Amino acid sequence: MAQGEAASERRPVEEIVRRLEERGVDVNDLLLGALSKEDLQGSARLRLELAERSLAKAEEYEEGGRRSGVGEGLQGRRGGR
Repeated sequence: MAQGEAASERRPVEEIVRRLEERGVDVNDLLLGALSKEDLQGSARLRLELAERSLAKAEEYEEGGRRSGVGEGLQGRRGGR
């Protein structure tokens, strides 16, 4: 399969994912649940990897707020961390 063909094959899947997410479906959870029926350990590893990525993004976001001074007003209310 040529590279262009692979890209065109993904588009319908991306559209399905987008529509499901619009309806509030957690697509990652849905797919990992299906995977866990066949490969519980693999599913658990993927869930952990996703959680680690999410935590890293949250930490980056938090650090960006500290550098820009965002939230300084709130810090005083929490005991001046």
